[in-house]
Amino acid sequence: MAAFSNYLENAIIAWGFTGTTFPTALTSVWVSLHTGDPGDTGANEVVVGATNYARIQVANAGWTKNVSTPASATNTADIVFPSSGTVTWSAGGSGITHVGIWDAQIGVGTPNFLYGGALTTARVVASGDVFKFLATNLTISVA
Repeated sequence: MAAFSNYLENAIIAWGFTGTTFPTALTSVWVSLHTGDPGDTGANEVVVGATNYARIQVANAGWTKNVSTPASATNTADIVFPSSGTVTWSAGGSGITHVGIWDAQIGVGTPNFLYGGALTTARVVASGDVFKFLATNLTISVA
């Protein structure tokens, strides 16, 4: 995963060059699924309100951190989304193509999109399917 969002880029520049306080440290992040490139804003997220879809919370302890170059974080346990129920989460059959990281769940204040990146292989989430990242299969890196 390689792309900082506009929100995070702006926070880094404001902190580094204007003395603005960096946003409050997070104790968790929320993982989202996207049917296209989320860009800088978290676009193309699986339709909010789709049967059973929700971002999945992962606490800081749920990541193995590597602070050498390139810095990265890898999930330590499976990240499991609920069953898609009776609908397909994949727009037009293109599948889930990207993943995103947020600072909050849908509907909790104004969540900020932090990072986004492409999956190695797109996955169609058909009716009744469960999408998951197995332990150690999701790595967020900053190079």
